[in-house]
This record gives sequence, structure tokens and C-alpha cells, in this order.
Amino acid sequence: MFLLTDGENEHGSNDRCLKFAQLAAEYNVTLHTLGFGDAWNQDVLEKIADAGSGTMTYIQDPGQAAEEFQWLLRRVQSVGLTDAHLELQMAPNTRLAEFKPMAQVAPDTIELVTQTEGNRVRARLGDLMVGVERAVLVNFYIDATSNRALPGSTPDRQVVATVQATYTDPQRPGATLASEGLAIEVQAIADHRPKMDEEVQGRVLALAKYRQTQLAETKLQQGDTAGAATLLQTAAKTACNGRHQRCHRLAEQRHPFANRYRPQRC
Repeated sequence: MFLLTDGENEHGSNDRCLKFAQLAAEYNVTLHTLGFGDAWNQDVLEKIADAGSGTMTYIQDPGQAAEEFQWLLRRVQSVGLTDAHLELQMAPNTRLAEFKPMAQVAPDTIELVTQTEGNRVRARLGDLMVGVERAVLVNFYIDATSNRALPGSTPDRQVVATVQATYTDPQRPGATLASEGLAIEVQAIADHRPKMDEEVQGRVLALAKYRQTQLAETKLQQGDTAGAATLLQTAAKTACNGRHQRCHRLAEQRHPFANRYRPQRC
């Protein structure tokens, strides 16, 4: 479903709109939001898109509308599997972080809503597109003093969780399918020397930049333009650290305030 709006709710509560988006997700409806106008509400449209496991796009001028719609249509037409969920079985000695424990960072950055039942955690990914990688970051803690790991663990290597994806195949309606379970292992090393993985670092920095721009949006709504500018500069530096090349304009999110800001070269 495509929602084209300026995001300004003149006839009700934004919370009510978000509840409708969450209800649509429960019925396996993917919501894509398209914002337009100089006073569009980025925060609301991002939350609706996140709740509906879709994407948010900004149409800067009417001439862009056809191009943006075509891009979204191509994306929808490339869907291979629908109603995908990521499911984790956590070991007894592990626990999810309490605040924003799971986020998708590719192809789009989305805060994922988790549902926890005992040691099982579930998050909706929405539709999966053919040939498009999904990357998800999970923040959880391990109790190093406990040996209550999952089966398959050894003294030097612990299985702290298993992960699998569930989904439906449009060619097989009505059947919920699942991938093979994948064990998440950690290795205990007495003399640990960190070795940076550039791909993982890039994913973490992408999420950090996204969250920093979200905080800047909140500051801006509160009237704190100085605080918002500081956070936008921090986000720009984060983006530079992640790419090690010329930074794109931070106004990729195309917020009107961000249009007055130009990050430096890296």
C-alpha cells in the first residue's frame, strides 16, 4: 500500500494513525509512505513506514512524483517472499537489550518492533525482494558467569542463540515456510585483541547516523535548532567515517532544516 501525504494530521491524533499502521501490519499489509510539501512531517511518516515494514520517500517537487512511484513499483514487483519474520531462540544466559534491541540496516534503515515470549524473539521484516540483501543488527547481552548455553556448545565456543526466517511464498498461498536454523556462536578468548570487520562497522555506523538524525528531528520539533544542528553535524561525521569518501548531503532524508546544512568533505 502507498500512502501519499504531507504527514500533517489536521483531523485527529498521530498516535491513531500509527495504530492503524500497526493494524495493517498485523494483516500482513506492507505500507510505503511518500511525503511532499515544505512542511512534511518526516517523523510521523518514518514511524508509519517502520510499523508497516515499508520505506519512506520524499517528493521534493511534482516532477519527481512519477519517478518515485516507478521506483516503488519496481521494488514491489521484485518481491519474492512475503510476510517475513526473523525469529531468535535465545540461550538462558542471554537477554536482549531493553531499548531498541533490533534494527534493519539494509537495504533501508528501520527500527524493528520485537515480540518476546520466554526466550523466543520475533520481528517482522515484511516483504523480501529477489536479489536484495537484508542486514539486521541485534543488540543482546551474555552472562559470562553462566554456562547455560544452547545445545552444541563447547567450553571454548558457546551457542548463544539460533536464528531463522519464516515467510510465505506467493506461489504457495496459505503455507508458512521457514529457513534452516542458524546457530550464533561466540568464542571465549582470554587474551582478546579486537579486529575490526569493515562490513560490520559500516552497518553499525549506518544505524548510528540514522538514530542521530532522528534525535536531530526531535530537537528541531522542540525548537532547539542549535541542538539539531550539532546532531546533524555528528551524523555527517558518522557517515564520513563509514564511507571514507566524499560525504553525500545529509539531506538525503530531505528535511527542510537539513537543506540549510552542508556537511564537509571527509
